[in-house]
Amino acid sequence: MRLINTTTYEFSEFHGDDIPKYAILSHTWENDEVSFQEWEFSRERQRRKLDMLKLKRRVDWRQKLDWPDVVEGKAEEVGTQLGKQLREELSKSRWFTRSWTLQELLAPSKVVFYSKNWVVLGDKSSILTHVISDITGIDASYLLGNSPITAASVALRMFWISRRRTTRVEDMAYCMLGIFDINMPLLYGEGMKAFVRL
Repeated sequence: MRLINTTTYEFSEFHGDDIPKYAILSHTWENDEVSFQEWEFSRERQRRKLDMLKLKRRVDWRQKLDWPDVVEGKAEEVGTQLGKQLREELSKSRWFTRSWTLQELLAPSKVVFYSKNWVVLGDKSSILTHVISDITGIDASYLLGNSPITAASVALRMFWISRRRTTRVEDMAYCMLGIFDINMPLLYGEGMKAFVRL
């Protein structure tokens, strides 16, 4: 596994039992994403981009390693109670419509949601559970890990993904691999054939 050291901005490789605790910061892709090639060949440029994206504000400040992604959130206001405006703003977030973020929502035991200004909105096991369930159509028992994803019928899992979008046709099939616990190579350019292989 390749992780970014958030102190040095260097990649570090880890294997087997040597993998440390880390945070995955999920987001939807934009045009100015930092590529691996850019990272390797122009670290200063990456530091400027990462500062702009506020990657330095990682989910858990006690950790020294983060996976190279950033959370996108659209809600601006957080009070002591979840208000109607927060619910409406979360429901407009692109994060809930993109295909790859489905497994990023379901797989981890803890998911913390931030606004675009890095205000903590809550996590999937808080008051946000029912809001996220309403937005995604995913029962709270699956969100909280009380029911394993594999217990959901194929039709139900297909329903979850049907509400999401991809940039590439193949990604709609590929993003389901983890949801269905399937391993297969990704062959970009195969188009709809990816569904046949799935």
